[in-house]
Amino acid sequence: MKNKLTLRRYYKHEEPTCLYELAAASYGQSPWRLDQFADDLRGERSLYFVAELAETSRPVGFISCHRILDEVEITNLAVHPSWSRQGIAKALLATLFATVASGEQLTKVFLEVRMSNEKAQQLYLGRGFEEINRRKHYYENPAEDALIMCKILPKLP
Repeated sequence: MKNKLTLRRYYKHEEPTCLYELAAASYGQSPWRLDQFADDLRGERSLYFVAELAETSRPVGFISCHRILDEVEITNLAVHPSWSRQGIAKALLATLFATVASGEQLTKVFLEVRMSNEKAQQLYLGRGFEEINRRKHYYENPAEDALIMCKILPKLP
């Protein structure tokens, strides 16, 4: 990473617009509307982390998930295209893994990714995820299957 980043928890009282804008830049168009980000951010089971430029506090990436019993489902992982391939997604994943493994004894992390998104699949495989299933016609605009992936976190003593 060329510039120093700060990774921190993003809280429900914070403005969701930057999340929406990062998702739109990362995916080409946001998979969620702004009001959906706002609602999800306030959810009891939601957990968000953001990567910000240390000097300006400008967000350049985020990860979000839902915690359910002993499982976590990653709902979004977005990095602004100008900051891609600099280790931000890996750092966000590592922060999420460390947080959920330490505090709540969560053991499984799930996500789904477009079949055509090979770059993301390589990232996830490199972080210990495995393909466990496929969902036919899961995505729209364009229509596409989803690859379901899972990572088992080690239980901490």
